[in-house]
This record gives sequence, C-alpha cells and structure tokens, in this order.
Amino acid sequence: MAGYFRGTLSGIAGGIGQSDQSPQPSFSVMTYFWQYRDEGKTRTRFGRETSGELQYRFLYHVRNMVLRGDIDGGNAIEPDVWQGQQLSLVVQFDDQRTVTYTIEVDSFEYDSAQKDNDLWPFTLSAKVIGKPTYSDGWGTAVTSEDVDKDDVTTYGGSTTKDPATVAIVESSETIIDWYGGLSADTDAQVIARLVAAALAGTAPSGMKKRPSSINQDAPDGGEIHLRYGLNDSNDDVLNPHITRFTDPNGFDSTEETTALNTTPGSPTNTGASSPRNAVQQNQ
Repeated sequence: MAGYFRGTLSGIAGGIGQSDQSPQPSFSVMTYFWQYRDEGKTRTRFGRETSGELQYRFLYHVRNMVLRGDIDGGNAIEPDVWQGQQLSLVVQFDDQRTVTYTIEVDSFEYDSAQKDNDLWPFTLSAKVIGKPTYSDGWGTAVTSEDVDKDDVTTYGGSTTKDPATVAIVESSETIIDWYGGLSADTDAQVIARLVAAALAGTAPSGMKKRPSSINQDAPDGGEIHLRYGLNDSNDDVLNPHITRFTDPNGFDSTEETTALNTTPGSPTNTGASSPRNAVQQNQ
C-alpha cells in the first residue's frame, strides 16, 4: 500500500515538536507498511449450563497498529523521553479516502545504517484508542448483531462442613458468571443485577442466605458470589442475653439485658424487687 500518514505529536521531531509550542507542529512521512489489528479478549466459562462444552464471554477490544516508513532525519527524530504521547493519526490511501485513528505509542525504532537523503527508516508500534473514523467513500459499515448472553453457574463454588459432625454444613458458596442483563453500565444496574440473583438463589436445606457480592470485569459481565450459612444477618443483629441475679435471702434481685444494636428494648421488671435494679447495656 502506498500512502502516507500525518498528525501532531508532542516531541516527535525534537526541536520542532516541543510541547510548549502551540499549535503543535504537523509532520508527514512516507509509509510502505501499515498493519492494523483489532482483537477481542474473552473469558472462558464452564459450568452446569454449558453441557460439557466451553463457552466464552466477551470482555474488551485490544487494538494495535504497526507502521514502517521513512521520516525526516534533519532533526532529532524521537523525543528525549517517551511519555505515552497520543497522536491523531490519519492514514490516506491513493484514492484520497482516509481512516483516522487515535494512537498511543508503545515503541519506536529507526535504522541509521540506511539513512537516505535525510530520510530514516523507522518502525512504530502503538495502541489504538477507541474506534477508527472513516471518511466519505467507504460506504456504510455493517451493523453487527448482539450475541446471546446468559449466566453460567461455575464449578468454582465451595462447601464447608463441621469436622466433628460431617452431617452439618456450616457454609456454602455458589459462583455465577453473569453476562448481560444491564440496561445501562451503571452502579445502580449492577446492584439490581446482584439483588435479582440473590432473590432467585435457593439456599441448601437447613441453611440461610448470607450477604452476597458482585464484581464486574467487563461492561456487561462479571461474577456473582451467593453465600449461605447456618445463620443469616438477622441472627447476627438479634442477639438477646438476659441475666437475673437473686439475693440469697430472697429480698432483692437484679436483671440485666444485653443486646446488639439496641435490640431487644429496655428490660421489664420480671421479678426484681425494685425497677431500679434493672440495668440495660447496649453494645
């Protein structure tokens, strides 16, 4: 492919590209190799709903670009320090159609042994940030169809039993790889996704639902951890303790009520000779 790219980049050409200059200077170079790669990263899913076959959940795009060409070597042809500079890169074809990318330079190298008329062969690799923009003349891009999205109950859950009495299951956890179900990528929608999964979950026999959690590793996916135990959060909060002290001669007694989070309320006089001997301690 014959053509060139042009753009602005702080420090790309030494003295003519210092960041304190405004507007930033432009540069043009002849290119003889240009490669663009758009790779979709996925997560492997395997569990009860996969019927023995691996499934994949899409996570994000990784876009990369490699350019080779000749650049003017009349000045220093690279900055003193690469600092993740971003460049609006325009690739123009022979028929004048263009594609514009926003890139962040990963690496840059040039071959000083092949310098010709102040042109230095170079190779530049970069991350491509966001989607490319096409000029007129390319036609309309095909709209991709959304994939089927569902949840998979993975085999990563765990169960804990009492070593003294193996019949008693102390805790259990179910891990769900969730995919889709968000009307928007917001915290409120993610929390609603967790609440729906927790309500739909079924505690094992003799167990109660414990606080569950959700994490998100993509715009529309992540993991949900549903936890179960012998007690639920209400059992943690309600912890009544009543102690009654009676005088050996039977003349007087005291009663003490201890609870978490002010529950239960003030103790009643259930036998103490005087209400003043009733004491409440709230923790």
